Amino acid sequence: MYDKPIPISVEGMDIRTTVIDEVDDVVKITQNINIEQFLAFARKHENHRGWVTIEIVKRKTPSSKGHNYWARVALYNKGK
Repeated sequence: MYDKPIPISVEGMDIRTTVIDEVDDVVKITQNINIEQFLAFARKHENHRGWVTIEIVKRKTPSSKGHNYWARVALYNKGK
């Protein structure tokens, strides 16, 4: 049986959205990065070529802080 990979949430990254124009469905996405935390996380999850692929995914329900998106390591990304 195929086991679905468990998503890995990106450490050191915060994503916030702001609706700018509801009529035209314009949304601003702001991404804050804690450099030390993110670099340590990226080194841990980089592939054999030195890349880590990050996906920005819409949440099924908003977080406790009201965030609608989150960042995860791409499920096909292989660690070292």
